[in-house]
Amino acid sequence: MKKKILIMVCGLTCLGLSIVFGFKYYSDQKEAQYITTAVPYVKQAIPALSKWDPVIAQEYMSEKFMQKTSKEKFANIINALSRIGALQEMDEPIFEEIYSGDTPEGKKQTIISYSIKARYETGDAKITLGLLDKAGEFSVYRFNVESAALAR
Repeated sequence: MKKKILIMVCGLTCLGLSIVFGFKYYSDQKEAQYITTAVPYVKQAIPALSKWDPVIAQEYMSEKFMQKTSKEKFANIINALSRIGALQEMDEPIFEEIYSGDTPEGKKQTIISYSIKARYETGDAKITLGLLDKAGEFSVYRFNVESAALAR
């Protein structure tokens, strides 16, 4: 009886480890797929977005994002983010996740998320960037900045 339970526990442990490592392998494969294309785009986009100029920032934003946000509201958001000051330095982008699915209109879309630690004039910030991949062409689908300087 104890032997059967031990075999079952070992089997379930192996199954669990296989699932965990399978997801890790899949994630690593997806990350490798975008390391030569999306990461250089992120390294170009963050300094440009960090100029806090609505006209420059708008060039990087996806059409879908801009359709949801008026130009006035977008300018106000960029102005509020500008309180953290100029970009001093940024770390390497860290792959977070990839989402592939259908839009409500039935079109396929892929969104790749990265997080980036950056230092600005007023302190550290964590940037989360979601990129919309349209046949190898990227645009910013989501842009989030977390910083203590913005909470003041």
